[in-house]
Amino acid sequence: MAHLATIENTHDQATVRGSNVRSEIVSKISESNPLFEAFGNAQTARNDNSSRFGKLTKLHFQVPPGAEQVTIRGKVVPFPVLAGSSFETYLLEKSRVAVHDEGERSYHFFYQLLAAPNEDKKQYWDGLDGASEDSFRYIGASGTIENQSDVEDWEETKVALDLFGFKSGKLRALVRAVCAVLQLGNLTFDPDSSGEDGSIISSVEELKKLSTLMGISTEDLSEALTTRPLKTFREEITVQLAPAAAKEGCDALAKEIYAQLFQVIVESINEATVPSSDVVESLGIHSISILDMFGFECFEMNRFEQLCINYANERIQHKYASDTFLQLKDEYEAEEIDIFDFSAVDNSEVLSLVEGRTGLINILNEECIRPKGNDESFVYKIKTIHKETGCLVDDRLHSPNEFSIMHFAGVVTYNSTCFVSRNSDKLPHNVLTCVASSDNEFISERLQRLASEDTISQSNIRGLSRKRSATIMSKFKKQLIALMSGIKESRTRYIRCIKPNSSKQPLVMEHQMAMRQLASAGLVTAITVSREAFPDNLPYDVVYDRFHILLPIESKLDSRKDIREKALILLECKLQGRERIVGGHVIAPFACGKTKVFFRSGSLEVLESERLGLYSAKASILQRWARKFLAEKRYRAFENTAIILQSKWRCKMSRKSYLQHLSAATVIQCWGRRRMASSEAIQLRQLKAATQIQSMWRMQRPKEMLQQSNNAVDVLQRFAKTIISRHSVKAAVYEVVEEAQMDRKMKVLQGKLDNPFSDDKDDLLKESSLMIEYLSRQLYKQRTRVSDLKADLRTKEKDNIRKEQHSLTVSAALAANKLEVSKLRTASSRLELSIVESKASKANMRVTLKSIQSEHKSAATKQLTEQNVMRIAYTKEINAMKEEIRTNKRDHAADMLELKNEIRREEAKHRTEIESLQEEMRKAEEAQSEDMSKMLNALGSAHEESAESSKPPEEEVVQLQQDIRDLRRASDAKIDNLKVMLCKNCFKLCDREMEEYGSTSRGALMDSDRSLLLRSLGRRNIEGRKSSSRTLY
Repeated sequence: MAHLATIENTHDQATVRGSNVRSEIVSKISESNPLFEAFGNAQTARNDNSSRFGKLTKLHFQVPPGAEQVTIRGKVVPFPVLAGSSFETYLLEKSRVAVHDEGERSYHFFYQLLAAPNEDKKQYWDGLDGASEDSFRYIGASGTIENQSDVEDWEETKVALDLFGFKSGKLRALVRAVCAVLQLGNLTFDPDSSGEDGSIISSVEELKKLSTLMGISTEDLSEALTTRPLKTFREEITVQLAPAAAKEGCDALAKEIYAQLFQVIVESINEATVPSSDVVESLGIHSISILDMFGFECFEMNRFEQLCINYANERIQHKYASDTFLQLKDEYEAEEIDIFDFSAVDNSEVLSLVEGRTGLINILNEECIRPKGNDESFVYKIKTIHKETGCLVDDRLHSPNEFSIMHFAGVVTYNSTCFVSRNSDKLPHNVLTCVASSDNEFISERLQRLASEDTISQSNIRGLSRKRSATIMSKFKKQLIALMSGIKESRTRYIRCIKPNSSKQPLVMEHQMAMRQLASAGLVTAITVSREAFPDNLPYDVVYDRFHILLPIESKLDSRKDIREKALILLECKLQGRERIVGGHVIAPFACGKTKVFFRSGSLEVLESERLGLYSAKASILQRWARKFLAEKRYRAFENTAIILQSKWRCKMSRKSYLQHLSAATVIQCWGRRRMASSEAIQLRQLKAATQIQSMWRMQRPKEMLQQSNNAVDVLQRFAKTIISRHSVKAAVYEVVEEAQMDRKMKVLQGKLDNPFSDDKDDLLKESSLMIEYLSRQLYKQRTRVSDLKADLRTKEKDNIRKEQHSLTVSAALAANKLEVSKLRTASSRLELSIVESKASKANMRVTLKSIQSEHKSAATKQLTEQNVMRIAYTKEINAMKEEIRTNKRDHAADMLELKNEIRREEAKHRTEIESLQEEMRKAEEAQSEDMSKMLNALGSAHEESAESSKPPEEEVVQLQQDIRDLRRASDAKIDNLKVMLCKNCFKLCDREMEEYGSTSRGALMDSDRSLLLRSLGRRNIEGRKSSSRTLY
């Protein structure tokens, strides 16, 4: 496909309308391949880029009005242009989405997406940020492919998606749908803890991510994945699924979503590349189809996918055998030739076993619609019904789920586990309904379509209980039948892909590995049959007409014999001794049919090689004369070329001298401009340095003012803190004074209470009650204070523990800090010394700068003066050179004009002389030709007389060649004499014209001489002088 696209792009489309549209179609067809590889290819144990689906590519061509005509194999045909393409896919391996073997990978797009930059991944889904292969269970740690970058492939795939309309929102929806497929694999199911037989989704976080991706609530997703509705005659009940069944349904959903996304990609490519209806109606459309189908597969564990793949290979092998051998068998039978058994390449029995009326497909479909259909029952029925079928192998060591089929490439043992479920390929209706409500446009659109189809099929099944539902094998069988019908109507070419070695190294061939692949492709059997067949055949009249010259003269055949008898005598004479004896039977090198002769391998080549050798011997003499003529022509061409080269060389040297002068002037100008620019750059650097010094000095004063402001703020803060402390001290003193007064009052009251003879009892009681009230308040305060102190104590204890731990850490850090401080002090001292030195050097630099500036000013003034002087001198010199060049040009033009006039006069003068000389040469050559023909006639008659007198043919040939050389020398001498008559000034011009005329006339003379010789020698050959004629040739 890339080859055809390249031809289309390189073809000149200047005269064809619509070339821009076609180039866009060609680019889209070329860019479709990265999309198919990304979404449909994966790494397997034997192929790093194995396509896991079948693909039929149809390239449609048209012949527009006024198309360019090209010649192909001698036939003129119009040049077609590529009008579009269409793609059909078969049997995508959906199981690879959920599981793949060790050492293999899932589909390439998963890894490309994960290898994309984080900026791209964040645009599509936040869950992809920082995600890797280990983040998704469907992918796992699969590794990378050697010499392949997933990052580069991602960019290529993204460009291809953009070309086919997957942009911005549409691309985001597609990528999020793929992420939903990967996220389904992260869901885990555990038994329900409530004691029921159902299951629950234990990975809650993964379920939330999936809910966000698909726009469906977690409750709806959980219910759809862990339950199944079951309809009875009267009601509908909900059945809880076991964890294994729920996980299987989850994987089935992921596979179906991916398959639908793949179909979206295919439909988008077809929509972008299919020819428009206007083109189809206005112009005839023809197509070249390329079928890329799975190769034959045989693993340690062969599943349902391997049975489908090998069934497709059997179909293609049957078509190949029909095209290559079975049609050949019909031809042999029509010619009544005894042939061997062709059953080795006929696989009709295997096809009957798979797709016959009681074949594997129908039996498997029966198990799919049977209420309790299972895999073991399927295998049992196969072995029972096809017990007598030779290609079905029944081994006693087989398990109940195993059976073997003798394919054209060998015996393959299949394990029927999950055959029934994979063949059904049907999601539950509640899952379809739930997922169809997604906010992702691709998922909702495709799943809604499936849900509506499922509803229609269920209503049909209720109406017709025996109606069969569509299964994977049934659909695949219909696709293959339609494909074979299309292939049958076209001319077919077969291409077999062979992997040369397992180490993927260039220029390495593992013969055993290659032989196994050839055997699996059925080529070994085909080659064995081809060796015993007759690869070449020719009609009898063609055989005799083509090879009768190989017969010796004494074996001349009677013209009255039948053409078949003549051909048989010829073949027996030339192929005698090439018979082979195999198994006691003699195998002849050819076989004669009714109308044709059939040749075994190598027989026709022997006849052709002898015929070619005979013609080669006859052509050698003619080739010698032709080589002589070409050598003379090359010599004269070399002579003329040398003169032209000399003139060109002189012109080149003159131009080189002129360019050297021009380059020198340019260098001088550049040097002057460089000096001026250098001085200006120095001034700019000095100005920049002065500006930086000024800015540093202006910054110093504001920095000091800022430091003074900071110091003043610190003083104000300390003063405010002192005032706040004084207020707190006054409050504490007041409280202490109040407590002292109350203590004094208590002591007085206590003294009064101790005196029993006190008269003021009422006053004592009042004072006592006041004192008790005061003490209770103080007790309450003390208790509150004690509780606060206890809480503070506990807090302090915790803080002490934490501080002790922190102190240990701080002590270690302090030790490290002390060490660091010592290092910093050392470094600080060094820095101080360096600062002092830098200040000193800065002062020295200032002094030096001033001196340099003064020196530079004086040097710049001096340099400007010198430049002005040099510029004036150079300007004068350049003006003088220009004037000299103008003078030389004028002189040269005058000389050239004079030379041209002189050449014209000389050419006119000698053209008349050339015409007269050519007329004389023509007359001389006519006389020479007449003399030559007379001499050849005389030689022919002399040759016949000498043949009668048995003169040796070698001497005759030598004499004849000597006479021809004498004639050629005489002719060349006449031409040289004519050349001498010309003047030296126009000798070359006249010599070239004379050579053209002379070569033409001499070529005609050689052709006439050769025809006369061949006629004379042909007469002698007819008269039977075989040896003499061959020597002359």
